[in-house]
Amino acid sequence: MRKLGIILPAALLMIVGCSDQTLSMEDALKKVKEDAGVNEVNMVEQSYTDDQYHFVFEDGTNRYDYTIEEDGEFVSKNIQAIQAQVDNQTQPEATPIPRPQPGGNTNNDHGLTSDTVDLSMIPTDLLTKLNVDTTTAKNIRQHDKRDDGKTYTEIEFSTDFARYEFVMDGDLLVEYECDLNRGNLNGETIDADGAIQVALDFLGISLDDVTLYDQEYDRDDYQYELEGVFADESMDFTIYENGVIHSIDYNHR
Repeated sequence: MRKLGIILPAALLMIVGCSDQTLSMEDALKKVKEDAGVNEVNMVEQSYTDDQYHFVFEDGTNRYDYTIEEDGEFVSKNIQAIQAQVDNQTQPEATPIPRPQPGGNTNNDHGLTSDTVDLSMIPTDLLTKLNVDTTTAKNIRQHDKRDDGKTYTEIEFSTDFARYEFVMDGDLLVEYECDLNRGNLNGETIDADGAIQVALDFLGISLDDVTLYDQEYDRDDYQYELEGVFADESMDFTIYENGVIHSIDYNHR
């Protein structure tokens, strides 16, 4: 089964970069916020892949979507009024920054909104295993992602309590992310062993089928980070301290 790996835990992203010419995650975010003219923001997403940082954040008025090279060159930026998202208007395509690109065109189609997209592509049993309640789903977006010549489908939506992102290869889950407001991190707090058990229960395997390479607790984000081989699949899990799965990353394609 081919897998795609993009989402990295925030704690690991902080150590990316090996020369004075390379921006750290913190410096890249600072440059993006300066370009956007904002200070205090609500961070929705931050990730690193293919020598690029991707940031999505809000300031109460607008939603900002930036991609920036680790050398400080902007790749794309999109500023969208939050009210326009609530009204389900067609969201504009991100504007690419002109510069030579080594590969082909990797622009995504952001033209599909909740007026034309449903969640039927995500298997119901998968939504159930992740405890995702879609009855209040809104701001649904769907577009294709290209990676190594293969096309994947990315589906994003929000509910009353969280924001979700699924990347699908047909009906197979490739990546998953759930951004849960800290105010909703309620319930019984689990320990590290409990976090491992959450991952095992999701996959339907036992601890004998797992080899963990790294296991730690991120105190800033209130989550456990697990990296290892789960039933012969190289995977990363991040799991909130209340047992909700934050992200799953299948590292092998």
